[in-house]
Amino acid sequence: MCDIFLQEDVGKLFFNKFIVIIGDSVQRSVYKDVVLLLQDNKYLSDKQLRKKGELGFCNDKLIEGGQLGQMTNSKSYREVRQYQTDFHMVRFYFATRCYGEYVETIFQDLKEDPKPDILIMNSCLWDITRYGSSSVPEYKKNLEKLFTRLKEVLNEDCLMIWNTTLPVANNARGGFLIPEIEFMNDTLRLDIMEANFYAKQVVIKYGYDVLDMHYYFRRQLHRRAQDGVHWDMTAHRRMTNLLMTHISEAWGVPLPRRIKPLETVILPRPKAVPRGRSISYHDMPVGNLNTKLRNAQYSVHSFHTPVTNHSTSNFPSICNSSDRYQGSSSTLRGNSYQTSTPVMPILPQVRRVNSEPFDRYAGDIAYQGSFCISPFVPENSQHSSSYQWQEYNQDSTQGKSRSRSDRRTPYYSQGSNGYRQRMGYSGRPKR
Repeated sequence: MCDIFLQEDVGKLFFNKFIVIIGDSVQRSVYKDVVLLLQDNKYLSDKQLRKKGELGFCNDKLIEGGQLGQMTNSKSYREVRQYQTDFHMVRFYFATRCYGEYVETIFQDLKEDPKPDILIMNSCLWDITRYGSSSVPEYKKNLEKLFTRLKEVLNEDCLMIWNTTLPVANNARGGFLIPEIEFMNDTLRLDIMEANFYAKQVVIKYGYDVLDMHYYFRRQLHRRAQDGVHWDMTAHRRMTNLLMTHISEAWGVPLPRRIKPLETVILPRPKAVPRGRSISYHDMPVGNLNTKLRNAQYSVHSFHTPVTNHSTSNFPSICNSSDRYQGSSSTLRGNSYQTSTPVMPILPQVRRVNSEPFDRYAGDIAYQGSFCISPFVPENSQHSSSYQWQEYNQDSTQGKSRSRSDRRTPYYSQGSNGYRQRMGYSGRPKR
């Protein structure tokens, strides 16, 4: 999924490169983690993650806004930071809208030399919450305007990466959630999923890259801060490693390979068990398996990762079981449901690894595409976004109750062929 990068790796990867990061407070923390990793192999502190608009952070410089301007929590807040050495330059722009008058001033800066080699951007939370009742239609239009302008501003060799918005809690209380819009907490996490899906389609249409942070952190919610919006130091280092891995594979730079890829273990099928007897420890196949695999053979399967246009490796060995594409239990609009197939990351050019259904013993998984809900579905989209509702099929042995007076329980008898046979009903219908 991603490799582990240290100071020397990032220094070599970004040697004589100009990196621009545009976004909200989460992207500001991404900028801070990159700047820190360029200087030392340390994590960000909680104090560094919480601060905004400070005059200096790890030898960087506040160029505009922040403490040089007005420290507010409004849409007009500005903050421009830059870290520069003889061999590296990283710049951050705080933006509350994906396209507008302020973003146009950023493009005027990017037209001048030096031109950016990497542009990392995300904008969603402020767009769909702080700009009135028409924020969603305007967000969709602004995405089109944004990437149209990027085609005119950026060089062809500039690597543009769109980070999808990270999942938020259902009781989030971040800086953008002022009291007037706290009612949006009930559906905000669903709106983010829909916005990510729509933005992904627009980004791919214009030929840029998508890094689905929402997918990678959907099982990392324990790394989220108490406000339900921001993330801790380990989560941001994971984001940095994901970005570095994506950039390395896009540029054809060898990965550090500090994580061994997960080896695929396909276990033999257990031998047949006589009818009426349960599987015991002694029924497990021995073969060449060691004791550890024998004890875990019903929980260890072969898992395949989704292959993108850049991905070449399997899962790292440090992944826990929840990261290995097993069925997940989620909550949608207050109703708990169980999914038997994993959710597909919304990455471009995803190749289906295996089309076979899930096998209990071999563990092969057929990946299933994501779906989205109405307001962000693009026009003339051929993607199947409708939820396939399946009617409940009663079991053939279940009594089909039509009324309260016709509730009868079937009883069974052991037949000569070893199978149970329904003999009748245990009671008569009440009159």
